[in-house]
Amino acid sequence: MAISRVAEVAASLTITYVAAITAVALRIFSRRLTGVALAFDDYSAVAAGFCATVFFAMKVYALTNGLGRHIQDVHKTTPVITTQHIMRDLWADDIPYSVGVCLAKLSILWLYWRMFKHSGIRIPIQIMAALSVMWFIARLVMTAIQCIPIHALWDYSVKGVCPIDPAKSFIATCATHAIIDFIIVLLPVFEVAKLHLPPIQKFSVALMFTSGLLVACAAAFQTYNESNWVFADPDRSWTVARLTIWQQVELNMSVFASCLPVLRPAFKVLTGQSLTTTASESRKYARSGKPSTVSSGRLGALLNKRRGIEAIESDSTYELSREANKSARSNLWNSGPHNQEPGITPLHMGQVGRERIVWEDKAGGL
Repeated sequence: MAISRVAEVAASLTITYVAAITAVALRIFSRRLTGVALAFDDYSAVAAGFCATVFFAMKVYALTNGLGRHIQDVHKTTPVITTQHIMRDLWADDIPYSVGVCLAKLSILWLYWRMFKHSGIRIPIQIMAALSVMWFIARLVMTAIQCIPIHALWDYSVKGVCPIDPAKSFIATCATHAIIDFIIVLLPVFEVAKLHLPPIQKFSVALMFTSGLLVACAAAFQTYNESNWVFADPDRSWTVARLTIWQQVELNMSVFASCLPVLRPAFKVLTGQSLTTTASESRKYARSGKPSTVSSGRLGALLNKRRGIEAIESDSTYELSREANKSARSNLWNSGPHNQEPGITPLHMGQVGRERIVWEDKAGGL
């Protein structure tokens, strides 16, 4: 019986893709439950899910062309035609892969940007967003000019110039991608560590944000496999299969990890629990476009005055924002008006408990 990686490729593709698309669907469901309008991070996650769908379809097609089998075991076409199909598919599917990974990064970074409005990681978030876009442009350019004309990459009968070694370019971009992912994972950890939460709850919040470690590890494995890939090996249908496995895991897990921090409302409803923040309250704030008084037990994210939208996030981020605001309020009580944090002004402070507190966001929203 011929040795095959088809089952391995199909299983890793299907399992991770289903997880990614399910996470995107639950993300939209969570937004509907809380009544929060879709923002850039939501649209980016949906677009990344679309890229994952395109990638999934292209890989299913590649399996029908012999991907995962030794080239001598592919009887559908000749070895030359099989090699052309594999290399053409490898080049083409790098486009939805690069776009999807970049969009997933921007989605999670934008979520950080909205959550940590008054923290020290604002500049690092901007830097990581810029690096993510630069990584995407570099990857796309290197993919586009691997050979001139490009079809010389898979059609060896065409005379062309290939200034970029595909294996080396993949290694460089994958290694850079893995480093960016690890840094993005670490960004919220420092802010979570400052929160006044019980150790177990603090660990659970940190774990929610560090789910991106799955993506970083997948990128690291992808870099390792790229470094061991012998581009000159003629058995392309077999050697490319290993690259495909980690490439698809990385893309799908990027989409999944970008959605995970905002899925708690959906999980609560699906498990029969009640939501902390009701949809009616969120819609009321969205319609008013004005700062409103809220009970101290329901102090959520800061009001977004510029867009006129109440930034009460899904229940996952609600508790984190509430604790961050509690910490800011405590500092204001202890330090006095002359040491108040710029950008946050307490308009009224009553007795702790049932009294009402209103915060004005002078920074102007998102």
